[in-house]
Parts: sequence; structure tokens; C-alpha cells
Amino acid sequence: MVGNRLPQIIKLARYPGADGVSVGAWSLGVLCSSTWMVYYVGFHLWSACTATASSGAANVTVALLANWRHRQGREDMIREVVFAVKFRITRRVSENYAFRRSAKNVSTCSSATRVGDPSRSPKSWVNTEWACVE
Repeated sequence: MVGNRLPQIIKLARYPGADGVSVGAWSLGVLCSSTWMVYYVGFHLWSACTATASSGAANVTVALLANWRHRQGREDMIREVVFAVKFRITRRVSENYAFRRSAKNVSTCSSATRVGDPSRSPKSWVNTEWACVE
């Protein structure tokens, strides 16, 4: 009975994804194994109890690994969303810095003209370029 659980355990231990693995189903398997163990102990069927205990331990292992991998997947998804927002904010700040830097370079010209989309309230994410007019 443990042999058919080994590929699942190996897959969950090696790879980060746990798609298609239900923690609830494996937890139900743990519950069934434990009730069968109670039955076997009551009738003094020790060999059956030992086999069921080993498969129950494999069920517990799969359930815990699947829970761990599902939680890891949720945390990775949250990280992707948070870092994507952080990346966008960082990009806006760096664009603002580049705009200020280019404005300082242009200020040495005799006159500067705004090239691009002029807006009434310049924002850091609006692409604004300055060009020297001589």
C-alpha cells in the first residue's frame, strides 16, 4: 500500500507545484487508516494493523507535503503581485529621476522646448523629453 504513495511523495518533495493534489482527500485517507487501525487492534489483527499504519503514515506524509506546497504556491503568488507593484513604483521613481537628470543637462542650453505630450500637471510616469533649441 505504501508503494502507490511513493511517486506522489517524491513528486511533492522534488517539485514546488502541487496542482491536482487534494489535501482534503489525503486527510480523509488518514482518517480512514486510523479507523481501520482501531478495528484491527480490537480484533488483534497485528499484521493488518502494521500494514495499515504504514499506509497511514504515507497518507500523513502526502497530506503534509501537499499542504506545504499549496501554501508555498499561495505565498509565491502573493510575492509576484507585491513585487510587480513594487517594480512599477520603482520604475516610476527611476523615470522621474531620469527626467530630472535630463532636465539638468538641458538647462545648460540657451533655450529648451518640451517635446512629447505636454500635460498641465506633469507626473513622473508621463514620458516628457526636453530638447535644446539653438
